[in-house]
Amino acid sequence: MATAWDTNPQGDWDAWGIWNMRARFLESDGALAHRAWSPALGENTHAEYPLLLSSFVARSWAFGRSSSAAVPAAASYVFFLALIALAAGGVAAHRGETLGLLAAMTLASTPALLHQVPAQYADIPLACYIAGAIVFVLLDRPLLAGVFAGCAAWTKDEGLLFLAVLLAVTAAWKRRAALAALAGALPATVLVVIFKTWLARGNTSLLSVSLPEAARRLSDAGRYGATLTALGREFANMGAGWYHPILPLIALAVALRFDRGHRRDAVYCGALSALLLTGYFGVYILANNDLNWLLQTSVNRVLVQVWPALVLAGFAGLRAPEAAMSVRNAPPPEKVRPRRPRKGKP
Repeated sequence: MATAWDTNPQGDWDAWGIWNMRARFLESDGALAHRAWSPALGENTHAEYPLLLSSFVARSWAFGRSSSAAVPAAASYVFFLALIALAAGGVAAHRGETLGLLAAMTLASTPALLHQVPAQYADIPLACYIAGAIVFVLLDRPLLAGVFAGCAAWTKDEGLLFLAVLLAVTAAWKRRAALAALAGALPATVLVVIFKTWLARGNTSLLSVSLPEAARRLSDAGRYGATLTALGREFANMGAGWYHPILPLIALAVALRFDRGHRRDAVYCGALSALLLTGYFGVYILANNDLNWLLQTSVNRVLVQVWPALVLAGFAGLRAPEAAMSVRNAPPPEKVRPRRPRKGKP
């Protein structure tokens, strides 16, 4: 990460072309701040995107009275550390300290996740909020889960999809928890609605430009095959060399096996991940952009967003190592010999 920051301190293309550029407008005086969501920026700058990351960087610049390139880099790294901490602490509180540390190690050793941190995109913050929302649902803190889901919606458009999926799956899982999650997400959701319908009006969204000729793209079987191929290829490329981040989960599943008592939690996390990936898949099929270009530039980041949720799904269902060791070390049950009846008595 340090080498990447030294080589490219401004981040990758979208960092200086979207997120950090909008932060510079927000950090400037009132005459320029509105350009952060102006349609004049052009289609490729996505002025309709939510402002959590850009405003966080802008506020940090304002507090420090300096537009240092170290600020967005530090912000990306802090969100990465927060993601690891949420996974470790959440799994530890829910299933035990050992599984919590193993979950953190699994995430921290994911090459694709590490490569996205120096890019300074909004995908790491979004993955952090997605993981936090899932963790707090598992810990029966739906209000905090809603706060995190609302922050995800205020981070990136994909966060809006996650918010809808979280509320739908939680409603099927536990209705009262869904209501509390909705209450927690309400402030940020209202902020997103105000921004989209008032401040950023006039900007074209991906959905609005994709609706024309949507039927033609939906009936194109080639788009489905190309999207599935790209998703499979990028999932295989999440590793480095012989190592792939799915290997620790497979090894732990073989060694520890799954706990039937926590199957419901694993199904909940798995349903969230599956529906989120299904939503992303549908966006690729409907998108008006060149499909090959869209797949090449975004699938790796989409998988990074969902990967923490998949890791949490695996660890939510694993048997704790302490429980597995206690079962293995338990003494065998003693054999009870049947008593012989005494002679002369029935």
